[in-house]
Amino acid sequence: LRKAVAPIAAAKDLVVTYGGQTSFDFVIRGRDKTYPVRTLLASGVGEVFYFGDALFEGGNDAAVLDLIRDWSATPCPVKAVAVANCEQTLERLRTMGFLTER
Repeated sequence: LRKAVAPIAAAKDLVVTYGGQTSFDFVIRGRDKTYPVRTLLASGVGEVFYFGDALFEGGNDAAVLDLIRDWSATPCPVKAVAVANCEQTLERLRTMGFLTER
């Protein structure tokens, strides 16, 4: 797919990633999953935890890994947390102390 749409993607500055098991995401470069992360950091949030189920090369969350890898200052204030589904996200939030039972 990337080869087939490469001319269009280059002309429109698009990034093509796996959107899930049955889809692809087409996003404008810079408006990918890092956009809200960068917006939070720019607003003064000191640390961001990003939970994603596609934190791998070509996955629709890979841009966050690239942001972390390319961060110029150390330490990077963004932490990526790989999860498989929403239930695992909730469990990780609990074990990390972000959610408590009422």
